[in-house]
Amino acid sequence: MKKLVVTLALMISVLTFASGQFTKIGGGLGFNSGFHFNDESGADHKTGNPIIFLTGIYELSLPVHISPSLNIYIPHITKFDLVDFSDKISIMAYSLDVNGHYVINSLDRFEFYGLAGLNFLLLSRKSTYESPGSPAITNKESDNALGLNLGAGSYIKVRETFDLFIEVKGIVSSQFQFVATGGILLNIDWMKKHENSDL
Repeated sequence: MKKLVVTLALMISVLTFASGQFTKIGGGLGFNSGFHFNDESGADHKTGNPIIFLTGIYELSLPVHISPSLNIYIPHITKFDLVDFSDKISIMAYSLDVNGHYVINSLDRFEFYGLAGLNFLLLSRKSTYESPGSPAITNKESDNALGLNLGAGSYIKVRETFDLFIEVKGIVSSQFQFVATGGILLNIDWMKKHENSDL
């Protein structure tokens, strides 16, 4: 768990530092169909469906954008409480995406794009077994998967300072995942250019 927290903190720090190179940064919420730990069936081995994420947009050259993102899965916790024992299983996961966006249609307030990229998923499973009169037994395992992202999305300009966006994609790996996300993007490039406009 400590390694997970340290890695997340490092990724967030890198994303924050790199924001100076981005034209837009933001985040939001999403839904993921889930990934089974170690390819084992059963709800107690599956990641949680809700995710929160941080993302950035770097406009490489129109119509191509580069978009990395850090996705954190809400942990999925399963408890078994029986007469002779109890078992608590926690599945925790996060992933890193690096996608290319190709803007295929740009209207007044809408930009539609196709996307393709890579997804690297890291998972951990923690099981705590307890029985009366005996010390708790904790077992920890880890897993990972590399996948290909394919999907589409849209930027929706609300104000000059920020956009809303929605995105759907499939992650093709050892297990297929469907992901739908939505959030807000701050237009830091516009803000930098106009930060002294009121002076």
